[in-house]
Amino acid sequence: MAKIYILYNPIAGNGTGETQARVLGEKYADKAIEYVNVAIINDYVTFFNGVEETAKCILCGGDGTVTRFAREVYSKELSRDIYYYASGSGNDFWTDL
Repeated sequence: MAKIYILYNPIAGNGTGETQARVLGEKYADKAIEYVNVAIINDYVTFFNGVEETAKCILCGGDGTVTRFAREVYSKELSRDIYYYASGSGNDFWTDL
């Protein structure tokens, strides 16, 4: 069974980021889920390179979370697809998509 990593920003969504990530996790109740606070990730590339090849990774947060992620991985090669779940208070990035 492929593991799902749900990376969340606890301050996203006016402090509801972890709660929203766990609501998302309920959709995958039949899977092994690991919740990871993005504040403890020092280097996204290193983090993703250490995750199982078959794992699915979902980034949860708002515009600040996406901005930090994009700045850190810009022009770097990631070893996998990263999915996004908008859980911020405004979600301008998601709205613009």
